Amino acid sequence: MRPYRCSRRVGFTIVEVMIASAIITVVMAAMIVGMQREAKNLGDMVTNTHRERSAQVVMHRIEMELEFAAGANTDAWTSGATPAGSGSLMVDNSLGFPPMGTLLVNPGGLGVERIDYSGLDRSTHTFTGLDRGVQCTNPSGHANGVRVHWAGGATALENQIAPAASQWDGQAASPTGPVFFRGDGTGFSFRVPTDPTGGNDYFDAGGIRWGSEVNGNPNANGWSCLRFVARRQLTEAEANRDINQDGDQDDTFDVGQIELMRWDSANNGGNPTQVNLCPPIVLQEVCNYGGDLDADGFADPIFLWDPFRGSLSIQMFITSGMHNQRANVQRIATTLYLRNGAL
Repeated sequence: MRPYRCSRRVGFTIVEVMIASAIITVVMAAMIVGMQREAKNLGDMVTNTHRERSAQVVMHRIEMELEFAAGANTDAWTSGATPAGSGSLMVDNSLGFPPMGTLLVNPGGLGVERIDYSGLDRSTHTFTGLDRGVQCTNPSGHANGVRVHWAGGATALENQIAPAASQWDGQAASPTGPVFFRGDGTGFSFRVPTDPTGGNDYFDAGGIRWGSEVNGNPNANGWSCLRFVARRQLTEAEANRDINQDGDQDDTFDVGQIELMRWDSANNGGNPTQVNLCPPIVLQEVCNYGGDLDADGFADPIFLWDPFRGSLSIQMFITSGMHNQRANVQRIATTLYLRNGAL
């Protein structure tokens, strides 16, 4: 009698192993993709939170810098004719103008021009290192006695009833109502009470001793300004959103930082102190600095100085990063009332 043998297959066939491996591979791939997506979302959240915090920090820093400040009106007039191809431009005074920046020449006129400058000879009030016709303007010849405005400053007009169209560059909303202003609103020039000896005596026979801390030292000839400095560009197509809500995604924006600059107005050609107060998160539309960014019908300058009320309205549209492949854009704003008013 033959013994009984149990014939039972042990293990898997090659086909079964291949099928199982394929299933495991698909599951693992799905898990990895999910983990990568979650990691990216977490990274985006961390970046967004950091940038939002940076925006709050810069607002606080600005408030501290301006606690006792007095604002300056940066206006001048050309001294002599300036041809369209000239590499320099002379004005009657340069008080409050930063050592580098952008000029708004002949605002409201047919030959309005924005000019970048990289140098300023204060002994002759001459702007040098000119880049003519920037921000979608054209190089133009300018006669003697033409108004020159530091383009960074947005200054409210004294006449808010019915100013002529040639007198203002924009109309912004404010806590007290619409405000007509001159300039682009990407900066603010100011001074603070200063004791040149390093003490706490901020007064003399003439009143407050104004100045600024330059290179770590209190300086009676010192000036300060806050200004927007572009670092890169962002298109609405890249952002995957209509940032300025004008019905298309065709616009381009400069993304930049708010910089604190201090300089000695008596040290002709001296290097200023420059400190970036935030990472590149602040938005300005290319060729439309200070323009309407929230489609409310009003311009949106970063800084709007009203010397008659002593108020400085500050608002920033910031990009805090991407979320779900779409740029986050937020508005932060405040209004400061400078106790020392205007210079």
